[in-house]
Amino acid sequence: MKQPVKFILNDKIVETIEHPAKALLDVIRERYFLTGTKEGCREGDCGACTVLVGDLVDDEIQYKSVNSCLTPIAAVDGKHIVTIEGFNLKDKLTSLQFEFVEQGASQCGFCTPGFIVSLTGWLLQNTNFTVDEALTSIDGNICRCTGYASIIRVVENIVAEIQKANLGEDKISNLIELGFLPQYFTEIPKLLKGLTTFGSDQPYIGGTIVSGGTDLLVQRWDTIVDEEVYVKKSNGISENIFIEEASIVIKGETTISDLMKSEIIKEHIPKLSKWFSLFGSEPIRNKATITGNIVNASPIADSTNLLLVLDAELKLKKEKSTRSLPLSEFFISYKKVDLLPGEHVDAIHFEIPEIGTFIGWEKISKRKYLDIASINSSCCIKHANNKINMIRISAGGVAPIPLLLKKTSQFLEGKEITTSITDEVFGMIDSEITPISDARGSAQYKAELLKRLVLAHLKNCFPHFSVEELV
Repeated sequence: MKQPVKFILNDKIVETIEHPAKALLDVIRERYFLTGTKEGCREGDCGACTVLVGDLVDDEIQYKSVNSCLTPIAAVDGKHIVTIEGFNLKDKLTSLQFEFVEQGASQCGFCTPGFIVSLTGWLLQNTNFTVDEALTSIDGNICRCTGYASIIRVVENIVAEIQKANLGEDKISNLIELGFLPQYFTEIPKLLKGLTTFGSDQPYIGGTIVSGGTDLLVQRWDTIVDEEVYVKKSNGISENIFIEEASIVIKGETTISDLMKSEIIKEHIPKLSKWFSLFGSEPIRNKATITGNIVNASPIADSTNLLLVLDAELKLKKEKSTRSLPLSEFFISYKKVDLLPGEHVDAIHFEIPEIGTFIGWEKISKRKYLDIASINSSCCIKHANNKINMIRISAGGVAPIPLLLKKTSQFLEGKEITTSITDEVFGMIDSEITPISDARGSAQYKAELLKRLVLAHLKNCFPHFSVEELV
């Protein structure tokens, strides 16, 4: 099954017929011979394959960095794709490329295109030009040669230059004048407006639904191109995240980045953006979707354990029929979920948290960034006068499925928080979990770690609660 795809590749409109789940990386390198985009880990870890995807939103182009090895080609239909070659000036290096040379920030050079693409994307999309923000933009790029000190010097120098220049509203023209972009970038909005596409409007007629692709294109990149698939595209933050009656609705194709940027989420779960900075890397967050994280059914999914304590419900859709199912009932066993043939998760919804509700999220992993959890846990508490009126606690990495600790939560409801209850709480936790020993820790380690995360929730909700003597 192949379908036509039409997009702008650097400064040219291109049209090709490909399997919709074929990786953008392979199309870039094999069909268009743009080999500056490298194939490294093919798992979204190294960032050597990073490209920019530009999407026309309200007459302005919004750029984001993505791993082209994890991006199905059908997802870029009607968009602007920029590879490292797309930044080339006619007779000189860009200001960013020059700074990499000047600071000795490129040695073997394999990773350098990814760094330059990510940082240029940050300049295009960002409005808060700080060193910390710039470094966040390259959190998905790995260099094995430099030790990063020289790359950090590049970032510091570029940020100082941009702050001094004061880009203003006409950012693209100013970046061209400063030597960061070639002239053709000014023509892209007009080209995108006039671009007639076709592949993105293909109706769903069955097969595997590919949402973000950040898991499927890791596990089955070489075999999925022999399957019937449907690549689902996002409609943007405002159409994907909205309030309906007293609930927040999140469409299934919402990306993690969209979730973090949503004003609705910022208002009602203000810490989510900080928490989910530990979800993969920026290029992965720009592609990974809330549906994919749920349906993948990983016991340690970063978003699932939060949605569990928010008492989220799924809207499942099959052709014209729909049904609702609590998220807590969706997971049957390891990697097995309650989805009928042809059914998919259309949306997730949960009640807007009441003012004063405590929501906590904790994650422990072997490295802080770009890693999956060894253990994670979330908590939602309604309380008054040092007493818990309602509590839901979730746990990941201690059972075959993302787990809602129902017995522990029921035990804590109506209780005053004192150190005297901890032994009973620990006993309840032990009775509900079934951790196993693996590369991320022994079963005993995971059980003890989960107890400390539950204590952390209680401590964060009730600051007077003394845990020092218990740890």
